[in-house]
Amino acid sequence: MDQATGSMASVQRQSTSEQDRKLLESGLFSDATVTCGKKTWSLHRAILASRCLWFSRALEGGFREAESQAVNIEGFDEEQVGWLIDYIYTGVLDIDNIRVGQPLTPTCMDVFDLADFFLMPDLRESVTAVYGTYTANMSTTLQSNFAWQDFAKLGEILDAIRSVYGGSERPAESHFRVLVVRFINESRYRFLRYPAFFELLDELPRFAADLFLTMVRSGEFMEVYYPLECTRCQKLRPRGGPGHYTHAMLPEIAVYAYCKDCVAAKDMQAADTDWKQRHSQWMEKHEAWKKTNAGSAENA
Repeated sequence: MDQATGSMASVQRQSTSEQDRKLLESGLFSDATVTCGKKTWSLHRAILASRCLWFSRALEGGFREAESQAVNIEGFDEEQVGWLIDYIYTGVLDIDNIRVGQPLTPTCMDVFDLADFFLMPDLRESVTAVYGTYTANMSTTLQSNFAWQDFAKLGEILDAIRSVYGGSERPAESHFRVLVVRFINESRYRFLRYPAFFELLDELPRFAADLFLTMVRSGEFMEVYYPLECTRCQKLRPRGGPGHYTHAMLPEIAVYAYCKDCVAAKDMQAADTDWKQRHSQWMEKHEAWKKTNAGSAENA
């Protein structure tokens, strides 16, 4: 205790990740080896088995690795296995910077496949979040008014689409397709300006089909009746005159009409003026609709 102030002094030791990184770098007290290609790491069974289910099964089960304490990894390269080991020891993987100057999409896909194979759900979730942030930021850029920005990013985005529709059926492809198609759908009016995007639709028919289904399920492309009167004030609009329309989502598809007075007064529901809120409401209704249909099928 500090006699002058009466306060209790404290000393904080190094974090566990810092200590474990030193163990990784030094190999001190190592009791297992992991080899990939020409590279071998001197590692620690307690750390590997307690933090990675795949290593736990390999080093503690009835496999030969449990006896030899030597694991040889195939199907991944040295760089990727290095990512895995760093993450196991430190709990950190700087996905944005592990391949400086390289496109983010294939890097995230490689990390996802690594996490999927080695049974690391926390790493899967982390890389999905990183890519979700990337597509969200890209969407914000594309939806700005600066045409040069989306033109500069077009090649990168088309390559990202090709990456997730590579045809290898690796786990990362099916996982990231959902994120990429959702992103393209949100900013589709930008992409529809470019012939290169239409060429890509011809090149990747599966992507074209997925995008079309996503657009249809959004409720934005249904053929519906347009009301002749304002949904709010019931005032008839002049035939052929201007009007403002919005729509309801599943399970009921409907178009709402608003006269210019109600629009000027902003006398509309929040869901009719906020597209993201409309989409969120639709997602909730759509999930409820699927559960109802599933229950009906089971009872049939």
